[in-house]
Amino acid sequence: MSNIQLYSLGSPNGIKIPIALEEIGISYDAHTVDILKGEQFSEDFTKINPNSKIPAIIDTDGPPHMDNLSL
Repeated sequence: MSNIQLYSLGSPNGIKIPIALEEIGISYDAHTVDILKGEQFSEDFTKINPNSKIPAIIDTDGPPHMDNLSL
C-alpha cells in the first residue's frame, strides 16, 4: 500500500492529479469515486473531503488535500 491514496474519476478535473503523480514518479493507490452515482456525497467520502469534490488525496504522512490548487 502506498502512502498516497487518490480518490478521483477520469473526468477533466479528476485526471489532472494522476497525470502529475505519474510524471513526477510518485506511487499512489487509486480509488474511483463515481460522481454520476453520487458517491461523492457518501458518508465515507465526505469524511475525506467535506466539500464532496474530486480529486482528493490522503497522504498517510500528512493531512488530506481536497483542492486541485493545493494538490
